[in-house]
Amino acid sequence: SSAMNIVTHKKFCFENVMVDGVDLTGSSSIALGENAQITDASGWAAVACEDLLFANFNAEAACVGGILYLSDASDGKIDNYSWKVGDEGIGEASQAFYYIQDESPFSVTLTVGNLDGQESEWSQTITPITSEIGDNDIVQNSTQLASRLPGESYQWFKNGALLDGETGRTYGYDPEESAFYFVVIFEGGCNKRSEILDLTTSVINLGEEQGPVDVYPIPFEEVLNLSLKENVDNNISLKIYNGLGMLILSENLRLRNGSHSINTHEWNAGVYFGVMEIEDKVYSIKLIKR
Repeated sequence: SSAMNIVTHKKFCFENVMVDGVDLTGSSSIALGENAQITDASGWAAVACEDLLFANFNAEAACVGGILYLSDASDGKIDNYSWKVGDEGIGEASQAFYYIQDESPFSVTLTVGNLDGQESEWSQTITPITSEIGDNDIVQNSTQLASRLPGESYQWFKNGALLDGETGRTYGYDPEESAFYFVVIFEGGCNKRSEILDLTTSVINLGEEQGPVDVYPIPFEEVLNLSLKENVDNNISLKIYNGLGMLILSENLRLRNGSHSINTHEWNAGVYFGVMEIEDKVYSIKLIKR
């Protein structure tokens, strides 16, 4: 059979088309309609347009020292998302964020799926550019955090998550809460992330309330353990960030027999931040690997 190669990454839709002996190759996806006839050919989809999954995304502000904003632009019925940089998972929502450490190009992949078992995947190579924005940090008093450098606009993050609506130069925070923060400043087409302000503790708590999970040992070496100490719903969303604020682990856990172990053999020594969501409450903890 022959082949038709379409380089453009785009979704095309037709109805009641007949294809005989021609394979579809390239980056496009084509729905031929539910009554299409496909003979001795591959790559085509004999489905209605709305039933064809098509993964796509936008990447904004790819600047060294900044946060890459990734937003879903896929088409079709989508129930789940998976973002990766290289082989490293960075998120499972319709948007994701990634700290760009240097000028090295890297690959971003979005996989979308639905409850019918369909999946679609798309990858882009991101080539960062240098930024003229200076290094920034956070100034702190008893009630507010502030960006030391001025910018055209701002975005605050807490425990690695974007804070909706917190786009001013200052942010009012709870000094009793264990958490880590950074602020992103925007200038032109670039942004720059501040140094991380680390207000986490080595004990899981939310204000003065003790959390329902023990994490041990701290410091740890090869293995990090989680153990339930209360009778709670053991569905736990766990995210762990390294000292640069980069997400290195994201899991939804059901603790077997109330416990779970994480192999940390390949992690570098240093400080990490753990963020757990349990029964609509968020707990953060400082982790140290020797």
